[in-house]
Amino acid sequence: MVVVGIGLNADITLEKFSRSIRKSATTLKEELKKVVSLEPLLREIFYHIESEYVVFLKEGFARVLSEWKALASFIGKDVEVTVFGGEV
Repeated sequence: MVVVGIGLNADITLEKFSRSIRKSATTLKEELKKVVSLEPLLREIFYHIESEYVVFLKEGFARVLSEWKALASFIGKDVEVTVFGGEV
């Protein structure tokens, strides 16, 4: 079984967020300066997830991990994780 969780702020304005995260969060609507239609967005996301899953089934996790590492800009850097207002 594969479980994937994605958090994506799509068709919402920053004013709907709490003040504490407005400076560090964004939404597709804010970035694109237009309304985002959720159905085509989800269709595209699911298409790409399925494509990567097919690669995983055919070639194993090493290929997926290699591609992920190439895109992960935080590898080798210090990161800060904040949970419910406190740092971890």
